[in-house]
Amino acid sequence: MPQVDQRMAEQAYNDANRLFVDEDYNAALENYNKAISLNEKNADYFLKRSACHLKLKNFTDALSDANDATKLDPSNAQCYLRKGIACFSLEEFETAKTAFEKGFTIDPSNSSFKTWLRKCEAELQATNASSAPAPTAPASTSTPAPVDPSKIRHEWYQTASDVIVTVFIKNAKKDDVKVRFAEKELDVDVALSVSNYVLDVDLCDEIVPAESSFQILSTKIEIKMKKKVAARWASLESTDATIKVTKWDEASKDDKPTYPSSSKKQERLGQTRQRSCRREA
Repeated sequence: MPQVDQRMAEQAYNDANRLFVDEDYNAALENYNKAISLNEKNADYFLKRSACHLKLKNFTDALSDANDATKLDPSNAQCYLRKGIACFSLEEFETAKTAFEKGFTIDPSNSSFKTWLRKCEAELQATNASSAPAPTAPASTSTPAPVDPSKIRHEWYQTASDVIVTVFIKNAKKDDVKVRFAEKELDVDVALSVSNYVLDVDLCDEIVPAESSFQILSTKIEIKMKKKVAARWASLESTDATIKVTKWDEASKDDKPTYPSSSKKQERLGQTRQRSCRREA
């Protein structure tokens, strides 16, 4: 790497660390992004950006950075700690436990691993207890109550580079979930026992469909859309407002991601069309 790029990367990284200490996580994230764009071989850059994503509740991104840090520095126990915390936040408790166990073998003096391992054990025991049938309960032929699509909610927040939409549907099956990305449109269709949950959104600004993705977790569906331009969206859905996006750096340093409540749903031909609400100022 040219020496000038290394100096610029270190400067961006140091600036990001200062902003992180000041709890200005959005600005810190921008500087971590800059440092990594100049040097993609430094595990510490990915490790600290993972911590920043955790603060911003970007758990999928935090996990991705932790994995990258682990590949670059597999003997660093902190990489496994970050990975474990991200997995725990995503309710992937088995994977989190494995990461914490690996980190503990590297650094057994770090008490954080013991604490997180206890948390994982508690969550796994609770999950197993709730799924295990009562030993004296008679066999039941009843079926689970159907999910009412009108009761399903979604939330969204944004970073400089991405918009994240979370749809709270438990135990969705991969074959039942369809997500389609277009430059200014998001379509979500989930087959339920009685009818379909449908979320159709005309987006506030353009995204990059090829770099957008989603994942199905035990309690939710998390959708991550890559912004075409690093701008701040005034709302998730396109509106008649004159100003729909602003420069990201025009935001206040204290501006943190928020989670607008889901909008009203409209019954339509046995399905539910859920329109997103405007984000609160």
